[in-house]
Amino acid sequence: MRTLSILGLSVAALVATTASSASFAGAPGRLAYFYAAELWSLSADGSSVRPLGPGLSPAWSPNGRLIAFDAGVNGNYDVWVMRADGSGRRRVTRNASPDYFAGWSPDATRLVYTSDRGGEDLYTIRADGTDERRLTQDPRPDWGASWSPDGRWIAFAGNAQGNLEIELVDPAGGGRHVLTNDPERDYDPAWSPDGTKIAFTSERDGNANVYVMSADGTGLTRLTDDPSGDWRPAWSPDGTLIAFESDRDDTVFDRDVFVMNADGSGQHRLRSGNVNARDLDWQPVIDLTLTLRRSGRSLVAEARNLSPAPALRVRLKVTAGGRSRMRALGTLAPGGVTTVRIAARRAAALVSAWQIDPNPRDNGAVVSN
Repeated sequence: MRTLSILGLSVAALVATTASSASFAGAPGRLAYFYAAELWSLSADGSSVRPLGPGLSPAWSPNGRLIAFDAGVNGNYDVWVMRADGSGRRRVTRNASPDYFAGWSPDATRLVYTSDRGGEDLYTIRADGTDERRLTQDPRPDWGASWSPDGRWIAFAGNAQGNLEIELVDPAGGGRHVLTNDPERDYDPAWSPDGTKIAFTSERDGNANVYVMSADGTGLTRLTDDPSGDWRPAWSPDGTLIAFESDRDDTVFDRDVFVMNADGSGQHRLRSGNVNARDLDWQPVIDLTLTLRRSGRSLVAEARNLSPAPALRVRLKVTAGGRSRMRALGTLAPGGVTTVRIAARRAAALVSAWQIDPNPRDNGAVVSN
């Protein structure tokens, strides 16, 4: 993802005279959602629905292994975190006022959320529940925060102009500015995996529809155009698809999961029947392969990005002779390949790659003579 620590995908290989390789599956991750105060997940094709327990507004962590969500305790809502299968629940915030609508920082160290402590404002907190900070202070609500892939900005639906608009604020609480300007409400911002676009919900054409714009607020494009409501866009981790919730199907009691291409084409419902979903979020994935081989007295590592989205800040950790060092491979463009040569008679190598959201599955390969 985007931090100086090693997160997400990893593969260890002991390299001798033969080559070693490992790959990380690039199939789309699962979609998490809630309905009737229960959390669920389903496969990207609409199958394999799994219950995850009580809660609202799920948000996948950057490595796809954890879900932040809202849950009530003694009538008050707080931010919680659990594993992807619903186990290991732990409470993060503990305030007498409701905390909700959580989202992760790119390095997974912090959560941003709305808290109603005499005004619905944005706060951040470390994922372990420490170091809580207030970001905004408005007489009207600030909702639905989404952290940018590079960690520089937090997009949210704010009321700085007296009406819900898409705004940005830096993680320290400064640099706040407004991206949209319309008499009707704009909300539900979601960053594209490469950080260049923001999808959001707008009511500017008489009902809720999904729009997309450049990260600077220019290039506004309407993606859905249905007399019913469309809400809560969520990008696929490769940036090619956008999931959203809609009540356009009369067979559905409330809302359900729809998916479209990132340009708005190919809109379709994932499931059939009277099934429902709200507050979608897409599990992160990446598609990276690493090949390690010997060449004389050197270790040659080749990293290849098979995903249509860029892999950001790829790094290789090499341990040889009891000493470890980091080698930066940089950003791998879609389809990109990079190679690094390291002098080492025998070396253990650990690679970690991340973009917006790395794959939650680790696969290792070991080769020795």
